[in-house]
Amino acid sequence: GPDINLSARVESSSMGGQVCVNAVTLETLRQHPDFSKPQETLEGKSLQDELVVKLFATGVYMKGVEQLQTLYSICPTKLAARHFESPDIAEGAEDEEKEKDGGNS
Repeated sequence: GPDINLSARVESSSMGGQVCVNAVTLETLRQHPDFSKPQETLEGKSLQDELVVKLFATGVYMKGVEQLQTLYSICPTKLAARHFESPDIAEGAEDEEKEKDGGNS
């Protein structure tokens, strides 16, 4: 359904080795009780302490998704300097508009 489509589109916007999420998923992650809770496997640190969240792209068009998306890149603090190129936010937007308009654009 729509959630699977959105997930697939967000994933396809990411680069190799990158974890990319939209704003809704990021907020859900931040509200999870374990996000700020110290973890044994992280030597007493929380996920919040060990992850860097960076704005990756805004206004991203995704085929079959009504709203433009804001995407965030999540990585461990050890990889915080790693840089990923933002996706082409207009990619495919013009083609879909033509399809909706019956090719009269």
